[in-house]
Amino acid sequence: MEKTDTNQQIVHVGGQLTEDVRMLYSQSISGTAKRMLRVEYQMVGPLLLAGEQTFPGGVGGDLVLRLRFR
Repeated sequence: MEKTDTNQQIVHVGGQLTEDVRMLYSQSISGTAKRMLRVEYQMVGPLLLAGEQTFPGGVGGDLVLRLRFR
């Protein structure tokens, strides 16, 4: 659960489907209902290919370099 800067509460549900594929579904529970589905595929190391769909139908894609620091 997340609260945005515009006081909308958003619920995120998802997880790791396989070793290389992750899926996330988000929906706001306050204000206007916004829904989004995101699928990420880990290509090589920290390089990911991601696709998003918003409902009722916007789509997009990203090439992501994810670096994690400890």
